[in-house]
Amino acid sequence: MQIIFPKQSAIDPDTMGVAFPVEVDGVRRRVLISTEALEDHFGGDHNPDKKSVFEANRHIIEAKARQIIESGAQGDVLLRTAMF
Repeated sequence: MQIIFPKQSAIDPDTMGVAFPVEVDGVRRRVLISTEALEDHFGGDHNPDKKSVFEANRHIIEAKARQIIESGAQGDVLLRTAMF
């Protein structure tokens, strides 16, 4: 399985979490990390700029997304606080 994370991210206007793309075997999917996860595990409760919090911890967040995708998750992936 080939998993690639393009270096893009954006605030999701519906959830205020951070969304970022992933390509799994050439198919583009979307990953969203919740605001709560950013606040609970990555210092987002002290920084209102959730995108910068995401970028500072991108490698950890992408590793968790990779683990979930490799375990068989289909479609888009939502990373919640309990997953970290």
